[in-house]
Amino acid sequence: MSGAWKIRASRYLLRTPYLNLRRDACDLPGGGHIADYYVVEEADYGMVFALTAAQEVVMVRQYKHGIGTMMLELPAGYIDPSDEDPAAGCLREFREETGCTVAWHQMVGTHARHPTRNTNQGHLLVATGAKRDGAQSLDANEAIEVLFVPLDAAFEKIHRGEITAVGTIACLYLGRDALARAGRL
Repeated sequence: MSGAWKIRASRYLLRTPYLNLRRDACDLPGGGHIADYYVVEEADYGMVFALTAAQEVVMVRQYKHGIGTMMLELPAGYIDPSDEDPAAGCLREFREETGCTVAWHQMVGTHARHPTRNTNQGHLLVATGAKRDGAQSLDANEAIEVLFVPLDAAFEKIHRGEITAVGTIACLYLGRDALARAGRL
């Protein structure tokens, strides 16, 4: 059984450099129809789970205007069209946000953040040997505090409700597992 919807008509309601909002009219496989289905188009993003030699997770704290609060997260950002691949985009964003480099890295995989409404995917990169050896290179709208959180403490922060971003939570668990499998923990 094919579950794919057939797009009968599509119209952009908003186009910006950061996201597009599209309204689709779709025919459903079972014969039904949806006249107004809204889809957000955004660029793919990369997230980095990096450990220092002391087994600390490199994390960032920054204000997130969408929910109006400070968040503790893994470093992440959009993959640029100029990035040669997702790994390059992940490492570029990591360097820009944290001023850190890594000694070893590996792509873990790709995940869908919100596949019901969004077109983009996230790419997780794990790394070891992270060290701060440069300055942050932030956009004008960014104010990012870099934190080095002991690995066990990062998971305690999840359970205490101090880390609530679902992407960061999922990538901490996936990343820890990937590093263990690679013999890097």
